[in-house]
Amino acid sequence: MLGWAGTVCVLAGRCLFVVDAPDIGFLVGAAGDLMWLIYGIKKRIWSLAFLDLVLLTTDLVGVFTHPIDF
Repeated sequence: MLGWAGTVCVLAGRCLFVVDAPDIGFLVGAAGDLMWLIYGIKKRIWSLAFLDLVLLTTDLVGVFTHPIDF
């Protein structure tokens, strides 16, 4: 269930970026990234955990490079 909830949040977050709602898109996407990371570690799917750590890092770099109003 955690993996699917993370997938929904990540996809919803990316969709929110597309419709020019980056603040909420980042929050929803980051929540999904964290769910995926926890799921990957819990299930010992190290490729998923690594991928998600990279995605979360790029999201954070994007926020610091292009600050958004929360």
